[in-house]
Amino acid sequence: GDDSDISVWVGNGDGVDFSNGSFLNSFVKENNFTNHGGDRWAEFDNNELTGNVIVISAYTGGSNDSFKLRKLDVSVVDEDTSGGNPPIQPDPGIDIEKFINDIDVTDINNLPEIAAGEDVTFSYTVTNTGNVDFSAQEIMVTDDNGTVGDSSDDFNPILDTSTDIGSDGILSAGETWTYYSATEAAQDLSTTSTSTDLRFTLTGSSNTIGSYGNVRSFTEDGVSVDVRAFSSNSSGGHWRTAYVAAFGGGLGITNRNESGSQHYVDNSDGDIDYLVFEFDSNITLNRAFLDYVGDDSDITVWVGDV
Repeated sequence: GDDSDISVWVGNGDGVDFSNGSFLNSFVKENNFTNHGGDRWAEFDNNELTGNVIVISAYTGGSNDSFKLRKLDVSVVDEDTSGGNPPIQPDPGIDIEKFINDIDVTDINNLPEIAAGEDVTFSYTVTNTGNVDFSAQEIMVTDDNGTVGDSSDDFNPILDTSTDIGSDGILSAGETWTYYSATEAAQDLSTTSTSTDLRFTLTGSSNTIGSYGNVRSFTEDGVSVDVRAFSSNSSGGHWRTAYVAAFGGGLGITNRNESGSQHYVDNSDGDIDYLVFEFDSNITLNRAFLDYVGDDSDITVWVGDV
């Protein structure tokens, strides 16, 4: 058809169970790509991998590949162990190294000095240390930007295609590719800031139901916060304003699908309640005291700037 990218697995098996694809985990996978349609030979087995089972599919990472498989060239392996070399067993391996302005930081006690405002570029070398080739689509370099567990500021360095030997999109055994990040100016981290610990007591005496979209304000030592309420359905859609109530036990929410007796911050009946705190100063959230807890009180918190 328009394209005929192909995926191939090679391995060993006896009466392979095709009820699921888990048997492929022990096989060696190889992809073959083309940039045009038309009949063609797809070349494989660059590493002379040997097995008695071959699995062929349209490229598993594509969507427009189609073909009929008309011919299959194979080499029969002489299993006479009296001479010759045994089949090469697949042994995949990858090594990645990170550099700062082309400097490899190997000693934590001997770090390069970078002045504030100076250009900084991160580079990453990816080396195939095994005997199994990898396609470009099978390799992804991601940097967590020093915030493990927070994917919002992750970035993906870009491959320097000049390091791809033969420009074939295949990281062959022993080959090294280099990836680069965007160049940025180093931040000035020499400034320090001070903080003051405050405790907001969010209590009051109100009705359990009232005008949706209301605002309650609280002030502590010159710092003020406005509190609003919203609700959404369990899939995170259909956002609507809700009513913020204040009681001796703290703040509660009555959303549009609830009565006054259901004035808790909860996720029952298919709705999720949200309290939004807008401070007039930058703050760091330390902890929150939860009162009138029901069967459970798992909690989710977002912090940002608007």
